[in-house]
Amino acid sequence: MPCVSTNAVATQHFASMKGYKKFMKNKHLFTILLLVICFIFDSKSGILAEEDIEEWPAFRRDIWHSGGAGCGATGPVHVRWKFNAGSPVDSSPAVVNDILYVGADNGYLYAIDAIIGKLIWKFQAGDVILSSPGVTGGVVYFGCLDTYVYAVNASTGKLLWKFKTDSRIESSPLINDETVYIGSYDNHLYAIDAKKGSLKWRFKAEAGINSSPIIFENVIYVGTLDGYIYAIYAKDGTLSKKYRLETGDDTSYRDDMADSGDFFIGEGQEKEEKKKEKELNEKKKFIGTGGSIYSSPIIIDDKLYYGSMDEFVYCFDILSGDLKWAYKTEGPIVASLSAEYEVIIAASFDNRIYGIDMSTGKKLWDFLTFGDLYSSPAVVNRYVYIGSWDGWIYCFKVKTGELAWKYETGKGIRSSPAVMDGIVYFGSSDGYIYALEEK
Repeated sequence: MPCVSTNAVATQHFASMKGYKKFMKNKHLFTILLLVICFIFDSKSGILAEEDIEEWPAFRRDIWHSGGAGCGATGPVHVRWKFNAGSPVDSSPAVVNDILYVGADNGYLYAIDAIIGKLIWKFQAGDVILSSPGVTGGVVYFGCLDTYVYAVNASTGKLLWKFKTDSRIESSPLINDETVYIGSYDNHLYAIDAKKGSLKWRFKAEAGINSSPIIFENVIYVGTLDGYIYAIYAKDGTLSKKYRLETGDDTSYRDDMADSGDFFIGEGQEKEEKKKEKELNEKKKFIGTGGSIYSSPIIIDDKLYYGSMDEFVYCFDILSGDLKWAYKTEGPIVASLSAEYEVIIAASFDNRIYGIDMSTGKKLWDFLTFGDLYSSPAVVNRYVYIGSWDGWIYCFKVKTGELAWKYETGKGIRSSPAVMDGIVYFGSSDGYIYALEEK
């Protein structure tokens, strides 16, 4: 039976969250108001209309990467169906009009009936598909390691156009205002006409782009491998500002100092070495190194949140550019963050999932898995869903980190789950695409 959640509507306002806290305190009043007010959104904007709330049309679900909508499976689960893709499935699924779209390492993009798990069509690209598809206006958009961005008909799988970049694409597309925004390892963020497949503009960063872009108040935000979050005007691709702690790069403080000649371990210098190392560790503890950014940012109430390869989760004020807080995990972070009930959910290569207070940056809870965490968490109606390289997919309570259930697949999970209408969809490196529901 379809499940209904007022939280689904709240996620439409994820990026402009000044009313979010009031919403959570007045959820029942808000529900009544929904019966009176008809929310009509321009379909060109990329924002979901009310009737589409239960859909999951892109990576992290929407243009703000809220990672949540509707409700999911909260009790013990079983397999509703699983589909054999014939190769690892590291891409994350999109679900629109009861059709699931997802890429696989064999280069196929699959369209599968989301209710019964039957193949509708498949499209052959030129290489591995790690990019997660975005679906809007009857078209599926995705990037590929063959350097191309593809647009195919959502009903038939027929190629509409493809656009060539100069390097592989792992970034997932943002589709907004009839424009496809996507990053490439050729150091560029591209804005492509969604109908024609022609270039509108491209922005050159200083390093490759794995991160998937988001949009807020007509500004595109995207992370890069040079450790910056770039804010780029959506209209013309010019730079607004960029965010980074100017304290280093992917290498450690020790390596930076050694390269500069300011830090040398030699005979008779042990005390000085220890003193400097202590100072550097203290600085690292509170500031971080500003390492490469593989994950995608989220914006809540004028705050920019993201994880970094330097092991930190950051919170910046997007207006002033000031750092609000930084929380250090014990491993690099490649998964994107999610948030609900004033809790930031972060997954680290220390095998732990963290619940962090959105305002203070203090840890509320953590949970240890037995594998690296590539998968980005989906947060749906007070529950977190995430896969681990240990082969399990986990479900937790947002506020406490208490485990609700877990399910084991055959191999590690890199795919990020899509959760809607009581079903959890995801891919696994065992070659299957799964749909789980409550028993």
